Amino acid sequence: MKWDEEIKEAIRHQTILRIHYLSTKSAPLDLEPHAYGLDSRGDRVLLAWDRAVQRDDGFDDGWDIYRVDEIVLLSVAGHAFGGARRGYRHDTRDIPTIYAQL
Repeated sequence: MKWDEEIKEAIRHQTILRIHYLSTKSAPLDLEPHAYGLDSRGDRVLLAWDRAVQRDDGFDDGWDIYRVDEIVLLSVAGHAFGGARRGYRHDTRDIPTIYAQL
């Protein structure tokens, strides 16, 4: 499947992904991938932290779920991130079937 191995490897090695997403047609997103699998509708999804969201007040606003079929381009940025972000839960209900996770 398209992007499957790249996403799994990025999670395994904690490597930043750069994606061009349908709903953000202008700028690419640099993401820290945390979990990848199927949502309750059977869509392949990626749970990731958007590195562009920088907050100093402790809120976890960088989290989002991205449908893999809406990723237009994907590349591995080549540098690692420092592990799971605050607020990450291994037992997320948003992705009942997990293919890879931190």
